[in-house]
Amino acid sequence: MINNLVILFCLMMMTGCAAAGHVKELKTLKALSKEQAEIDAFVEERNNKFALMQKAIQSDDIKQYSSRQHILDEFGPPVFSQIIQKDGDSMMKWVYREVTEHFNMDKVNLYFDELGVLKNWEIIEAKSAEE
Repeated sequence: MINNLVILFCLMMMTGCAAAGHVKELKTLKALSKEQAEIDAFVEERNNKFALMQKAIQSDDIKQYSSRQHILDEFGPPVFSQIIQKDGDSMMKWVYREVTEHFNMDKVNLYFDELGVLKNWEIIEAKSAEE
């Protein structure tokens, strides 16, 4: 009986030492797990805002967001922006899409004049695999 207790005690001590030797690695894994959860929450929030933007365009409620600042406040920053020439005017084009999708996905283009006033918008639907 005493031999079993000694063996059990020795095993407990060795496993405790082994775990103590990997504390740094365990903390790193814990931090990575937390960071991944934050990334997942960010992606979900951005994708939800993109879906809200699509609904606002389809219902024509997008008109209530008349400026770049209103759009930023409500839907966040675009994934891409550039200055373009449209109908002879210089305009800022903002592109929105789901964060994790890069190909074959719906996109929203918003167009602002030089004063930052929302002038036009469009939804570009993804092409189906059959097309």
